[in-house]
Amino acid sequence: MNQQLLKKLLQKKCSQEEVQKIYQWAQENNDRTTIDLLVESGWNELKPGKRSPEHDQTWQDLERKIAGEIKPKKQHWLQTNLAYYGKIAAALAILGVVTLYLFMKNAPATNEEKAARKITWITKETGWGEKLTIRLADKSLVKLNSGSAISYPEQFDDNVRIVKVSGEAFFEVTKDSRPFEVISNGIKTTVLGTSFNVKARDENVVVALVEGKVMLEDTNTEKSLLLAPGEYGINSDLGLTKSTYPESLIAWRHNQIILQHEPLGNVIEKLEQWYGVDIQISKNVDLRETLTGPFSNENLENILTGLCFSLDCDYQMEEKEVKIKLKNI
Repeated sequence: MNQQLLKKLLQKKCSQEEVQKIYQWAQENNDRTTIDLLVESGWNELKPGKRSPEHDQTWQDLERKIAGEIKPKKQHWLQTNLAYYGKIAAALAILGVVTLYLFMKNAPATNEEKAARKITWITKETGWGEKLTIRLADKSLVKLNSGSAISYPEQFDDNVRIVKVSGEAFFEVTKDSRPFEVISNGIKTTVLGTSFNVKARDENVVVALVEGKVMLEDTNTEKSLLLAPGEYGINSDLGLTKSTYPESLIAWRHNQIILQHEPLGNVIEKLEQWYGVDIQISKNVDLRETLTGPFSNENLENILTGLCFSLDCDYQMEEKEVKIKLKNI
């Protein structure tokens, strides 16, 4: 072995080709001293006093080798097999010859390895009148509407990102090579990076797409549907269908309530869910009366005042209970 080459290795000045040359020579000669050098070259930066006696002996042997005082020792293959190849693997990693490492890192996990990985799931819930913003492990953002729940892994799988939703949630998904899947009542929404809303308060799941592309799949029938921005998809007795959605469908993400010829009965239900209150209406109030108008970041009192003005009603509110009745009754 060229002494100058060994000196360059000591000084960490070897090229990758030179390191491979030293490695090949050490392998052919079963030279454990040089193998130790390959391994310990990353260790050399430790301050004096933190090194073990075995490490110090390794460097003393190496210095004697460079001076020509000792010759490589050959050992029986069976005696050195495990330690020998273990040190080679360490040397390759430390010195940046990482091809083997990258191959092993990207190799598919065995069934045993997959079983050994314990996935920790996290569940977040909101009551009526509550909203919650969540940042997932991949930096995707989720806004959870009132009366909803979401379950997601603490860390996503290497191949796919899966969350489960009941109620309503708006997603801003970070772009990633792994698909992002939302499971809701048997409907799977698959995206890569996009913004969309999922509403699954009953058997019918409604998905509205703001930007990007998503694919809906009915896991029971295996039928699928591709959405473009501005469209929403819904599963019903007719199967998966799509159409253009009104802005009122996803206005909640901006803390807005937009009413478009909405029956009073539906409006009352929305207000109960939005503000977490119980609203009682006297029997002589027509629940079929329709209302139109936007409400942005309004408190409940302001909305009730506007509502009762339109209906010629009065209201009374005590804590979480609201009573509405026609005037002069």
